[in-house]
Order: sequence, then structure tokens, then C-alpha cells
Amino acid sequence: MRKIITPNMTACDSDRASIQAAVALAVEDGSRRIVIPRYNERTGEDRWVIDGYVRLPSDFEVVLDGCYMVMADDVVGGFFCSETLFTLDAQDLSKRLKNIKILGKHGAVLDGGKPTALNETTQLKLGVPVRMNHPISFMNVEGFAVENLEIRNQRYWGMRFEFCSHGVIRDIYFDIKRDRFNQDGINLRNGCNNILIENISGQTGDDMIALSAIDHDNPCVFGQEYSTIVKGHDWDIHDVTIRNVSGAAITHPLVALRNHNGAKMYNVTIENLEDTSQIRPVEIYDGWPRYALVTVGVKWYYREKAQPGDTYNIKVKGLHATHSLSPILLGSVVRDLEVKDVYAGGVARSVVTVIGDNWGDDCYGVKLDGATFENVRLEAGAPDACVFNFSFMAEDDYLDGLVLRNAEISGADTFALVNQKAKRVDVTVESSRLSCNTEIVRVSPPEMTRSERIAKFASRK
Repeated sequence: MRKIITPNMTACDSDRASIQAAVALAVEDGSRRIVIPRYNERTGEDRWVIDGYVRLPSDFEVVLDGCYMVMADDVVGGFFCSETLFTLDAQDLSKRLKNIKILGKHGAVLDGGKPTALNETTQLKLGVPVRMNHPISFMNVEGFAVENLEIRNQRYWGMRFEFCSHGVIRDIYFDIKRDRFNQDGINLRNGCNNILIENISGQTGDDMIALSAIDHDNPCVFGQEYSTIVKGHDWDIHDVTIRNVSGAAITHPLVALRNHNGAKMYNVTIENLEDTSQIRPVEIYDGWPRYALVTVGVKWYYREKAQPGDTYNIKVKGLHATHSLSPILLGSVVRDLEVKDVYAGGVARSVVTVIGDNWGDDCYGVKLDGATFENVRLEAGAPDACVFNFSFMAEDDYLDGLVLRNAEISGADTFALVNQKAKRVDVTVESSRLSCNTEIVRVSPPEMTRSERIAKFASRK
């Protein structure tokens, strides 16, 4: 039996170097596995201070056994990344890495520590891409697992996966106080497929889980090695299952699906989501409602917007929304959407909306081709509540084949608000009990500045 390799056996000048040396030793002896324990013999402390990424090769497993790892002050980087990240090999499909695992147990913690100056707004000035600040970052990997971790105070997104497939991300708890910009939890970017995400909880500052096929290749900004594209691989995100997600994504949804620039989003299943009150107080957003529990498509991203047929076969089941204005937000284009078993209460104003995070009227609306909402219960307590809120739509937007089945609606004065610009509206109600009739009210939204709309949004507590 091979011995268990730990960084206590390979002490170097820093904790990161000690762990990297342990990785090298495990590759050399063929075990391809290391264990990071709670106690750090080099420093005599129960913590490991990390000053840059530990790079993990193919067919490798890291076990975090009750350890507490924290990022060093004033450094750029994260805890673990795929071995070739930020090299040209990461963009080469023939050099794809395989079978990398990061497995926590006994309360393992990755703590981002203090904020740094690097963020989305400063990256160009500093000359360093903000994507170097993710705690865990994999690119061009087939077969991976990240399990059973608590992630605190991430400096940017908690996890980023690009062109990765056949992976599992499970049993992750996020604990942040939103003291830094854009603290998403888990991000699947272009080219990700055949991935299971389950048992995710806690609090994030932005989307808890985001599937975002929106990147574009612009290596001129930071250099070719930082390109986000794997040559010869499609940009689509597909065959992803997300289930058992609960918590607070401050001002944002628990799950967001976004695709643009010709990339497609399809075969996505989302099950059992519940929004909660804040896990850790964030005073500036105390009581601030999130605009949706799940978003499918948005219009406001850069470059080419999604086209009809780009987003399809999305299945959502088991939503419990009491801290969000709506369980579902639809934007851009959606085809073949199935939503079942939905409860909306608390601050909820609708079952479905197109009104998101206040970017402007031209950023709202949807081209909808076939959607079924079944077993829906709305308990609204506001005079402006409605079942469907499509009050902001563009002239080429439409609703084709929208079905509401087995619904019980109370407290909503209006069935559907639809912008008069929408060119087609086809809505059917079956086997439902509504507190209002099924009249579709054509509206022209009031003209408001963005700041006025944000103020109105914030007042809905």
C-alpha cells in the first residue's frame, strides 16, 4: 500500500509551494493523490496560507481533510486550478486534462481572506484579468469532481469551469457578506456539458449558480495565454442538471441561464430550489427582494444576442419562492420550456416576469416558443400582482404556446400584463382556479429613468 502523501512531508518556503511539491511527489510515486490535513507542521498552525494557484494534473485527487485554507493578503490567485490554466495548452483540445478531483471532508474551508484591488472595473488598469481571482478554476477538463466544501469570502466567483465536461459539483456551502464585486458561486462558462450540480446552499453576492455561454475570444487585452476559448470545441452549454439549491443570492437569482454570441443552451434540468432570507447580514440590501429565483435568458449582454432556437429544452421542477419578486424570469429567446410544481408567496408579485435587474426598457422581453407551467400556486399580497408580467416587450417579441395548467392563484388582480408592442400573444389556461379572470391586459409601461426604476424596485420590501 502506498503511503499517504501530505504537504507536511514536502515543506518548502510557503504553504502553496509545499502543497505543489506534494502534488509532484504523488505523481512521481504513482499514487496521484494527496491529503491536506488540518495541522500545518511547517507553521505550527491549523491553517494553510495560499499565495497562488496549486496546479493539478490529470488523474489526480486532492483530499481536504478538515483543513482551513486562506488566501494570503494582497496576492492575485486562487487555491486550485487545472494544470494548464493560463497557458496555450489550455486552449488545445488535444491536450485536454482528465479526471481531477477536489474532495473535502470534516468541514474543509476555502477562505478568500481580505479583498484585493483586482476586480472587473480595475483589471484593465492593473493589467491582470479578474478571472485569476477564482478560488477554483478548471479549463479544458473532461471528468472532474468538486465536493463537500465551504467557500467563504471569495474574491470573485467561487468556481469557474470553461470547456469542461462529465463532472460533479456537490455539497458546497457559500458564506459571503458581499463586500466585493460580483461574488457568484458556481459558474459554468462556454463549452460545458454533462455536469451535475447538487446540494448547494448558503449565501452569495451575485448568482449562486450561473450557466453563461457568453464569452468571446479577445486575447489582445491580456495576452494569448489568457484566451477563454478551446479551439475546435463548440461554445454551447448543454446536458446539465442542477438540483437541491437553497439560500440567498443577494439581489440575484439562485440559478441563471444566459447564452449569446451564437452559443446555444439546451437540455438543462433544474429541480428543487428555495430562496431564503440572508444567511449573513448585508445591511445595504437588508430586505431587498431578488428579482427572480431562476432566470432563463437575458437581453442585456454584449455582442450578438441569442436568436430563436438558441435556448431550448429547459425543464424546471420544484420552486419555492418567498424572497423573490417572481419564481421565473424569461428573457431573450426560449423554446420548449417546462415548469412544474411552483409556489410563489411572500414578496412575490407574479409567477413569470420579464423585468430583471433594471438595465433599461430595451433589455426586457422574450421570444417564447412553447412553454408549460403546471401545478402552480401563487399567493400574492400586492395590488400590482399578476400571474404573467410581460409588460416590457420589444416589437419583435412574442408569446407562442404559453400554457398554464393546474394553477391556484390568489391575491392577483390581473391575469397577464403584456406590452402592446408584442406582436403575438397565445396564452391558454387549463384546469385552474384564479382570483382574477383570464383577460390579457395590453399595457404601455410608464416611462421612468433607470434610477427611478431602481428606487421603485428597492421599495418593494
